Amino acid sequence: MNGATRSSAPARRLLYAAWLAAFSGGLACFAVFAYGVLASVHYGDPALRVELAHSSDWRSVPFRVWGAGRRDLALTTVNADRTRAGTRFEGALAVRIFDPDGRVFFEGNYPAGTIEHELAENYYWTGLASLTLDDWPLREWRLAARVVRGDARFAQAHSEIELRTHRYDPGMGGLLYYTMILPAAGLMLVAAGLGACLARRGASRLPLAASIAGLAGIAAMLL
Repeated sequence: MNGATRSSAPARRLLYAAWLAAFSGGLACFAVFAYGVLASVHYGDPALRVELAHSSDWRSVPFRVWGAGRRDLALTTVNADRTRAGTRFEGALAVRIFDPDGRVFFEGNYPAGTIEHELAENYYWTGLASLTLDDWPLREWRLAARVVRGDARFAQAHSEIELRTHRYDPGMGGLLYYTMILPAAGLMLVAAGLGACLARRGASRLPLAASIAGLAGIAAMLL
């Protein structure tokens, strides 16, 4: 029995090494895929609802800065009334960004007639400023805005002040992010099989559980 146990030890170590390689590779591929998905949907970027039809007090939303990067400040409007398409915004806005210490990092005042924003047939985007922010995510910033003068023609529109992380067009190379889900899933399946072999040999079930959790995470991102 002792001889059999000793002879199975090298095989078990080999299985552990193969599982670790497959699991680590799957995680790496999944991380690249997740980064591409989250970047494309502007995950974590603040959006502040504003009612452009009438004046309002200051409103604000918190957000966090994940390292240094360029941010695009913009006014966006979704319009469901196509009969008003082409109507230009004649109101006035004020926008501020506060750093974690409560100091004004950016202040933008946009008098009536200076914002080239209008009601489109569906969606319209107007850039207000381009900023560079640098901080770490444990500190909280705030995006604030108020409508100084409203425009009643925008009563049925949904408008927001957005601070988006600037995305450079990756071109065809950007497809790499999405194709990485294939090797991620394949390597996780291999890792799950190796984890099952280890469990059958009396080893810890942790590799199998970790592999199943990895597969569940991949499935969750796809659904």
